[in-house]
Amino acid sequence: RAVEHRRRHVGGLGAVRMQVPLSRVTREARDALDSGGGYFKLSMQIAGAADVHAANRTVHLGPGDWIMLDQRLPYTWESAAPASLFGLQIPRERLAALGLPSLVCSRDEALADSGMAPILGGHLRTLNTQLAHVTEDAAHLLAEASIGLLATTLSSGRPHARAPVDALAAVRLRAVQYVRLHASEATLSVDAIAHALRCSR
Repeated sequence: RAVEHRRRHVGGLGAVRMQVPLSRVTREARDALDSGGGYFKLSMQIAGAADVHAANRTVHLGPGDWIMLDQRLPYTWESAAPASLFGLQIPRERLAALGLPSLVCSRDEALADSGMAPILGGHLRTLNTQLAHVTEDAAHLLAEASIGLLATTLSSGRPHARAPVDALAAVRLRAVQYVRLHASEATLSVDAIAHALRCSR
């Protein structure tokens, strides 16, 4: 059984820290209909290890590894010893434009070349340790930054055929971040946004 240590809303995302004793948790397909099916879960193994069985795969997670699961997907999560986790629950509609797979892991070979998987991992580790110090005003920007990093990481591992669509979705997320950060500035304009993001109008 998992013991939830701390839960907080961060700009529309759920942030959860958990201490997990020796355990085996199974999520059935029917569970998605009752609760949790409306979001993706991005989880990082902070300490200990786990084996996740889902989508005809078994993924081993050690400290620093992360996994993203569609919560409509049945899975089994096994920890052979006490462990700690940090995770973000991201509403499905926030990621709708990205056409995400059901399961992605930091160890996936497709992500290895871009270097983005460890950057996202570093972001999650920092968020885990600094969550208590994040102000409500900063939480929305932090949520957008988390989604932007996730989008960039996942699009970096896609075949070229999918890259233009994924890249456009990532630019849109970055534009939202920029507008929120600079909304009070008199010089904010479409041209200023395009210049800052190095993209066309």
